[in-house]
Amino acid sequence: MKLETGRPRSSERKRKKSWTRSRMEEKEEEEMEQEEKDGWRETDRGESDAWICVAAEALPWKLSTSAAQDECKTMLDALNKVTACYRHLVSALGSTSDSQNLREELKKTRRKAQELAAANRTRLTALLKDKSISNDDRAEYERLWVLFTSSMEILEVDMRRSLEIGQDFPIKVPTRHFIQTGMTGSTATVAARAMSMQNLKYEADAGIDTTDLKDLEAEIAQLDQMMEEMEMKVQVAPWAVEAKLEAGAELKSTVSVGNSSVGVISICDEEPKDGGEGEAGVMRIFAGIIFTVVLLIAGILGYLVVNL
Repeated sequence: MKLETGRPRSSERKRKKSWTRSRMEEKEEEEMEQEEKDGWRETDRGESDAWICVAAEALPWKLSTSAAQDECKTMLDALNKVTACYRHLVSALGSTSDSQNLREELKKTRRKAQELAAANRTRLTALLKDKSISNDDRAEYERLWVLFTSSMEILEVDMRRSLEIGQDFPIKVPTRHFIQTGMTGSTATVAARAMSMQNLKYEADAGIDTTDLKDLEAEIAQLDQMMEEMEMKVQVAPWAVEAKLEAGAELKSTVSVGNSSVGVISICDEEPKDGGEGEAGVMRIFAGIIFTVVLLIAGILGYLVVNL
């Protein structure tokens, strides 16, 4: 009985040993497969880290390029805003709204424009002289350069106009009456917008007719010299620069946005135009008939008077 019961136990032990061995082999195979997978993951991580490093090295240049373009556009927009405000102020010279405060506003605005012009020139000159920039970036900087030079030319024209009108219409000792142009009110809001200030402080400058005009002449000469130096340092042909928008694109976009006032006015003017011409033709015919009848009556009366 003992031998019969002992055989099954030995067979069970053998089965357990074989099962444990197979289980251990399976675990070893799983561990080897896991190690291989981990090795592949490490290599993938290494390659991805390398790509990340390359992208990180290239990213600052892209960010710096876009940041430089944004900075130039911001500075150019500020210059255009101040130049537009200066032109608005110049249009009030010699009119009934002209005053000493206006002359001081003109002086501060033009000097602000000159500061922005010098900053734009320095920044754009340095970028255009850089030979490491791409062709697309260079084309964008050349386009900004053309816009900048155009703004400078407009500023110079307005400064010369301000000088001529200031000489013809002095403030302290008026030699002629101001012109009634229909412009009224203060220009302090425009000047404050140009200076990015809420309120401007005015100074009672006694030499507004003499000293300021001499300073204006000197500033015009400096502006001319700066533009000549710009042409010598950076040679950009305006006709070679391609515009991003077609001619008159701003006007087309303004008209196409909804029913703008320009479009409505043009339609309203065109529609009654045909009817008005028809009515005018009828009135002319009617007036001709009346005139003919009057002539006939006058002729008949004259004939009767002569015969009687």
